[in-house]
Parts: sequence; C-alpha cells; structure tokens
Amino acid sequence: MDRDPGDCYNDALRFCMQKREWLVETAGRASQKRGLKNYAEDIAQDVLEKVEDITDEVWAGKRNKEAYIARIVINRANDLCHQDHDFVAITDNILASTPLEAMEAAVLLSELYNKLSVRDQALLDLIFEEYDGREIAERLGVEPATARKRVSRLREKLASMSHGKQPSFQAEPLGRKQVNPVL
Repeated sequence: MDRDPGDCYNDALRFCMQKREWLVETAGRASQKRGLKNYAEDIAQDVLEKVEDITDEVWAGKRNKEAYIARIVINRANDLCHQDHDFVAITDNILASTPLEAMEAAVLLSELYNKLSVRDQALLDLIFEEYDGREIAERLGVEPATARKRVSRLREKLASMSHGKQPSFQAEPLGRKQVNPVL
C-alpha cells in the first residue's frame, strides 16, 4: 500500500502508515515466532485494512496505540497459524520467464489437466482459484484433513505425470506380478 499518511481518512490508518516500518517489523517477528516465513508484508497489509474500520473516536480512546496495533498483528498471525498452509497456490510455482516457456508450460498444464479424473480436475480448479484449505474442504463437502490429503495426492500425481512416471499411490493392476529371477 503506497499511500501518503496525509491521504488517510482516519487517525488509526494514519498512525499505521507513519509507523509502517515498525508495523512490518512487528509482523515479521510475530510471524517468525509462529513458524510462518515471508508473511510480514501480508500481515501488515491485513492490519492496514483492519484499521481502516476504526473510528477516530475509538482510536482516541486507546492509550497505548502501538500495543493495540501489536495485538492486531499478533491476532492476525495466530489466525494464519490456524489456516491450512498445505495449500500453496500452484500458479505461483509455474511462472515462466519467456513467452516460449509460458507456451510450453500452458501445453504441459493442458495435457496434465486432461489426463486427470473429473474429481481431480475440480480440485485443481479450486486450487487455481486460490481457495484456502478450509474453503476447499467446504466446497468438496469433506473434512479439512481429507481435503489436505486429496491436495497432497494431486500434487504427487501431477509431479509424477509431469516427469513421465505413474503416481506411487495408484492401485496395481489385478493379476500376478512378473518377477525377474536373480541370476
């Protein structure tokens, strides 16, 4: 948020913008203590959005403003800890640097997508739409642990398919296995 503190429409937001560096540092410490890497800017942005709703009258009644903002930071970091972090957006992992790489990635994704079951395609759609773990579970009508397992299996399947291997969790074909004798 590249905003001039003078352009802020309430005192709480103005305070946070003036102390932006402190806010990001505080968010960084809070996120690191909870094992969350690279979340400082996200938490700071969430806090800025939250303080937009604080009226000047309420803000004027806060004696220790930094402590109040720090509590909002800590609460947001705690909220992130309770979310399912196994759901990393796949789109973040496939950015191409050249048009040719982008085209190759698009062709690969299309081929992989078409090889997936309808159920896996629906799950992949939710991931690409950047639903979080809880939302994916709700959309699928399953428990969050089940949704996490499905995402994990889908990732394994996609990784295996993209390297020309069969996923390790697929059922073996029925019948006897051929065993090569050891000489």
